[in-house]
Amino acid sequence: MLSADPNEYARMLYTAMHSMDKANVDRIVIELRPRESQWLAIMVLTRGDAQS
Repeated sequence: MLSADPNEYARMLYTAMHSMDKANVDRIVIELRPRESQWLAIMVLTRGDAQS
């Protein structure tokens, strides 16, 4: 479970995604965060990665 704090969540998410990338997983599923300004950077990060 990742943190409810946006800054800590972002750090943990990046670490988890990096680990999964190294493990060559086929798919990463991320639960959408609240549509609030403090979560904007995470929303942009996850949508960008989904398209690559």
